[in-house]
This record gives sequence, structure tokens and C-alpha cells, in this order.
Amino acid sequence: MATVIDALMITLGLDAKAMKKENKAVQADLEKTATVTKKVQTGLDQTAKVAKKPAAELEAMGKKGGEALDKVRNGALRAAAAFMSLSVIKAFVEDVTRSDIALGKMAANANTSVGEMSSLKVAADAAGSSGDSLARRTRAGWPNRAAASRTVIWPV
Repeated sequence: MATVIDALMITLGLDAKAMKKENKAVQADLEKTATVTKKVQTGLDQTAKVAKKPAAELEAMGKKGGEALDKVRNGALRAAAAFMSLSVIKAFVEDVTRSDIALGKMAANANTSVGEMSSLKVAADAAGSSGDSLARRTRAGWPNRAAASRTVIWPV
């Protein structure tokens, strides 16, 4: 057993020298690793700075794209509003034209002028009747009355 303990003491003594040598190698490797880590950190910092620039550019491009879409939407809304207002104006002109044609026909049926017929309609509206009822009565009876009034027979 004494030989085993002596062998351990000798081995530990030799191993201590080897251990110090290996410890110095490990220290050198750690210093190299620290240097490489600093270089990697510097590279990552530079990459972050470089990455921020395109990110800012992409953000600016996104804002410009959003503004462009807003402009397109606003233009489409304006075009739709113009189209709708043109439709309303067209409908108004058509309605006025139909009314004028109807008034002209009614005046021709009543054997009177358009101005007199328009005045009659305004008077009927003011009196509480409606111009439409006047038009219905005119279409129904006035042409016959007008024809009858033209054929007056004088006593001889």
C-alpha cells in the first residue's frame, strides 16, 4: 500500500507541473476567445447600425406607399362623387325636359300658349288644387270644349 501512496505523490507532483502548463494554455485560449468575442460584438454592432438604415428606408417607403394609397382612394372617392353629381344633374335636366314637353302638349291640347298654361298651373297650386289634377282635367275635357267653342253658330 505504501507504494501506491508514493506513486500518487509522485504523479501529483508531476501532474501539478503539467497542470500549471495546461492552465497557462487555457488562460491564453480564454484571452484569444475574449478578443474574438469583442471582434464579434463589434461586428454585430456594425451590422445593427447597417440594418437600421434599410429598416428606416423601408419604413419611409411604407409611409410613402400608404400615402400613395390614400391619394388613390381619395381620387376614387372624388371621381365617384363627380359621377354621382353628374347623374343627379342629368336626372334633373331630364325631369325638367319631361315637364316642359308635358306642359307643351297640355298647352297644345288646350289650344293655349305654354306661358298661359304654366300660369294656370301656378294659379291652381296657389288656390289649393294641384297642377296635376288640372292637367288630368285638361287632357280629358278641354280639347273637346275648345273644339266646341270654335264652332259657334250665330243665329241668322
